[in-house]
Amino acid sequence: QYACLPITVRLKDEACMDAAIMFENLVDYRIGPPPDEDNRKELVDEMVRIVDDMHEKKVIHMDLYLANFMWKMNDDGTFSVKIIDFDSAH
Repeated sequence: QYACLPITVRLKDEACMDAAIMFENLVDYRIGPPPDEDNRKELVDEMVRIVDDMHEKKVIHMDLYLANFMWKMNDDGTFSVKIIDFDSAH
């Protein structure tokens, strides 16, 4: 639920002038830390939780830095986090 892998590749054609990698719509997600310090700690805690879960599943991302985490705050105040850029993963 937290890994954001490409859905498909659209090749260049008459309707689409450039080739494109298609992902799920992450329009409500952000990159970078939230402005509130308390929220930053909660976000980092959630990031650590999902990376631990990913490692338990024997997946190593190999390129984890802040710009590869996308997040949004849910209505209940929790965070939904997506990890992107799995091209170096093992």
